Amino acid sequence: MLIDLILNRKDNQNIIIKKGKCYTTSQYDAKRFYNDISNDNVDGLYNDILLMLDSGDELDIKKVLANYIIYGDYNLDIIKYIYSVN
Repeated sequence: MLIDLILNRKDNQNIIIKKGKCYTTSQYDAKRFYNDISNDNVDGLYNDILLMLDSGDELDIKKVLANYIIYGDYNLDIIKYIYSVN
């Protein structure tokens, strides 16, 4: 789920679900990103990420996202993207 959110933002395809229908928008919504991660955190996989979103600065958040990419064995080019956006 988290990787999909990151890739969707990278591709300017942010998904919004309203009344059971999916829509896409090019506008990034940080609160929706947080809520989506929080709602999908049933097994605690995103605890470190949520902690940084709650209390870290931007660099801390990027570091924890990069670690998720590395340990999840995802394409490392995603880390370049993460560090390229504000």
